[in-house]
Amino acid sequence: MSHGTNEDRIYQLSIATPVGALPHICIAVPDYEMRLVELAPFFRNLTNEYVGLHIRARESQGKSLSCGPNCGACCKQLVPLSAIDVFALVEHLLARPIHTRKPLLDAFAAIESRLGQSGIEGAIRGVDDVATITDAARAYFFLDMDCPFLLNGSCSIHEIRPLACREYNVVSPPGLCSDPFNRPIQPIGLHRRISVLAAHFTAQIADVPDGLVPFPVMFDWYDTYRGISLQKFPAQALFDELFSYLSEELK
Repeated sequence: MSHGTNEDRIYQLSIATPVGALPHICIAVPDYEMRLVELAPFFRNLTNEYVGLHIRARESQGKSLSCGPNCGACCKQLVPLSAIDVFALVEHLLARPIHTRKPLLDAFAAIESRLGQSGIEGAIRGVDDVATITDAARAYFFLDMDCPFLLNGSCSIHEIRPLACREYNVVSPPGLCSDPFNRPIQPIGLHRRISVLAAHFTAQIADVPDGLVPFPVMFDWYDTYRGISLQKFPAQALFDELFSYLSEELK
């Protein structure tokens, strides 16, 4: 629901999920035009809260979260990105000083070269939905390539890491994560994935594919949809649609 003055509109959202109620959301949105990338902080916070509910639910069942600092076992995976993730990550990277940007771009180039040598680049570039990403992810994982943002076993962009990275948490023994495709890892069991909802929502309001983008090809995807990244939308109308969408999808 929303109310407020002609300039600012107050948006409030209360959602009861299968594992408990999300904290009440209250946002004041000015009457202006905004880019989709400006939704990134909102989706990150929502993901953190939603994942936190599921973690606490598992802990109440006597399970302990295995993920922690300096693990990095999951940082070899083919991370699926929403359009908002792509816009945020690429713009963050391009805004870095050249001396910190170049090593990262070199690392991405090395991954692309390795994919070409392995023969799976075509399969990864052909990923266009959640179902097909599973097979590509398996092949990618066993190439044993660290995420370029992994530094000394920890995520160097932890505050702005992708939604899917926030969602990936396990309560099984950490040793199993060295081969998550063939060992019985136990995820926390999310009822919905905010990353998928973000992708669906973006496709509803902008001319981008309704699917998730494989991490290694995010630069090509960004170049294709750069115009969408620069497009501006009436902020209050955008939040009208967003809050209506989430209230249906997360209940």
